[in-house]
Amino acid sequence: MTELAIFGDFHLGADFCPGADWLLGELQDACPDVVVFTGDLVDMHAGTPEDIGTGAALCRAITRDLGLPLVMVWGNHDAALGLHSRFPQIPGVYRPGSLDRVETLRVPGIPVAFHAINTAARLDERSVIEMFPHPDRDADIVNVGVVHTSLSGQWSRKPCLPVSLGELVAVGYDAWALGHVHAPPAELGGSASQLIAWPGVGELVRWRL
Repeated sequence: MTELAIFGDFHLGADFCPGADWLLGELQDACPDVVVFTGDLVDMHAGTPEDIGTGAALCRAITRDLGLPLVMVWGNHDAALGLHSRFPQIPGVYRPGSLDRVETLRVPGIPVAFHAINTAARLDERSVIEMFPHPDRDADIVNVGVVHTSLSGQWSRKPCLPVSLGELVAVGYDAWALGHVHAPPAELGGSASQLIAWPGVGELVRWRL
């Protein structure tokens, strides 16, 4: 079993950001195998260049100080700030290098394939579900999708990478870690054999897969 610790919608610079100390304390207590971040590291309205630096320092603290690999994608706020090209490359951080395709990220020694895509714009209305590869059932690995989406938009003010719950289920992954929804519903539904959830703001979700 692999333990994942998932957080999202951090929004550095915003007054509702839970803060680096909160996150690092939670991760120390959880001691997962992999940390997963589902997008919106810096708030596009309130964030400053100093907050971008704080975000990089936070990633380094996770990977270097805590010794935990970090899998992450960019959200719509990050896209608006151009973090795809502005953010430094950090050892131990695994993120898609492209804005236009799904990439499969593998952490050495971890039997999980993370299929991930970055949000490309502040308002990203692309349908990307067909880009996600179906899992190879002959491989002895767990498949996790990572995408910054509010599904059909019913739990957010603006849609982002719209997709239906049924379309996620049909891909056949073991789990989907989602971003973009700050106050997620208690029960999302979907397949009983899959985990599909948003962590929301100020929560660290832990999965054993």
